[in-house]
Amino acid sequence: MRVYFDDPELGSQSLIFDVADLSLVDRFGADELEGFTTYSFYQEIAEPNAPEKEQRWELADRELEAAKSATPRIFERGFTARELSVVRPTLVPQSVYPIPFPFYSWRTIKYSPRCNTHKCFELYAQKTNVYCAVATGQMILDFYRYYYTQDQIAAAMGTGPGGTTNTGQVNGYESLSKKCLNATYDSTANWAEARAEINANRPLKSGIPGHARACAGWKRQNICIWPGPCKRWLKIYDPWPWNADICQGGKIVWEDWDAVTHTNFIYIRHRATPCT
Repeated sequence: MRVYFDDPELGSQSLIFDVADLSLVDRFGADELEGFTTYSFYQEIAEPNAPEKEQRWELADRELEAAKSATPRIFERGFTARELSVVRPTLVPQSVYPIPFPFYSWRTIKYSPRCNTHKCFELYAQKTNVYCAVATGQMILDFYRYYYTQDQIAAAMGTGPGGTTNTGQVNGYESLSKKCLNATYDSTANWAEARAEINANRPLKSGIPGHARACAGWKRQNICIWPGPCKRWLKIYDPWPWNADICQGGKIVWEDWDAVTHTNFIYIRHRATPCT
């Protein structure tokens, strides 16, 4: 929430407060600590490459119209989830090729790479408004069976009142695993790198301006309307909104890769050499 006021010496000024607890947000910019910051969504995400994003919007609108033409019932007000099993086959585009070709490809983190095992990644909310990297660390460390509270993880990562540095996150993953996990910071994150980690059944930390989340899946279109590009998503376990009860907040979303600015990844992998 931004509040505007007039200062006798500085003139027109404004302050930004977190609506959750009315604490003052006094830092700005996408390169701030991950935890508690503010930045301009329009200037950093919407404004750059605006023509390309407008084209993506138009393509998405055309896809919606195509779905509406193929299956008008799905837009009826009386349509319920109970009817979905009947209508679902009509929602799957039919391939024009003699060999079946799936419209989407995807993969998510599993308990093991063998057989049809259950999904094995849990969402936790950050217990304070600056604990996004901490909660992300808790999700990933739990996957590797290193169980710590968020306060313990915050101490290991050096989390302060403004959030957590990426160096602190790397050090925290390694120290809490007794150096059995190797954490690698990547400031040039791209979708193919995330896909490779998920294919290896390794969750990763995904950073956007001022915020950290866990990534545990990928999805892409195999067929798309020309001129493309085909859409790509990451399955994001976002610890925001924060909640003192870590089992009550947060959210899981399939996030359009091209809709946000990705600042970094942190890969967490078993160390190649034996740990002590």
